[in-house]
Amino acid sequence: MAIDFSNTDYFGDVDFTRLQPNWDEAYHHTGEPIPPNAFMYGLVILDWDGSFKKRLRRFETNDIKIPFQYLENVPVWQKSANYNEIGDIMGRFEPVNVYSNSGGQDFTLTLIYNAEAMSGGVGVSTKWTLERIEQLVKRIQSLVFPIYSEGNYGPPPKLLMNIGNIYQDVPILIKNCIVESMEPFHVTTGLPLTRKITLECRITYPSWQGISCIDVWTSYEGGAGTQSGETFAYETLNDKYRPGNRGGSF
Repeated sequence: MAIDFSNTDYFGDVDFTRLQPNWDEAYHHTGEPIPPNAFMYGLVILDWDGSFKKRLRRFETNDIKIPFQYLENVPVWQKSANYNEIGDIMGRFEPVNVYSNSGGQDFTLTLIYNAEAMSGGVGVSTKWTLERIEQLVKRIQSLVFPIYSEGNYGPPPKLLMNIGNIYQDVPILIKNCIVESMEPFHVTTGLPLTRKITLECRITYPSWQGISCIDVWTSYEGGAGTQSGETFAYETLNDKYRPGNRGGSF
């Protein structure tokens, strides 16, 4: 017997209000510029102790955001569990598998930026100008260079990745960066109007954070109205444990 689904409302009783702050319907509109909001759709420097902004002060800026304009695809979520085999047990029909650890998560992120104007000014409604895109490209390129400061050096900064309600504040690092300059090119400056940027990324959590099977299993118990993306979000360090603070002890 055929089942009639015509009167079934799959979303009628679902409260989506908690998901709305992480997405903007304007991302689906045609004929309008994509809103540049890195907290919904982009990368934000993970400046956990404020040191990155401090280094930017001499440039009179504190902007640590890299908004996306277009993504070629949403990164695939993939993770493995690693087991060691104990195979030298006489008469056993299969090896004994002993859990070792869970593997890392690598993925590719492909960004596309397309200039909709030369520069900002009166009568220009888009934020995606050639001038702005060149600035974003340089910010992305910087993420594979070390940081030099006062005779010391450190690794490139980590970032928080946001893609709506799919990825929220997921901590990542950039392992490889490929920037392609694509035609057409601006007649006056010779700069490409389209940039394709391929990033090889790895998800990397701080040592103080742990995510368990139960955390993930129960993260969607409240249905679509819950902010399930927070399960894999970066967890901030308690202020009392930050460098220079004496608010507590381990």
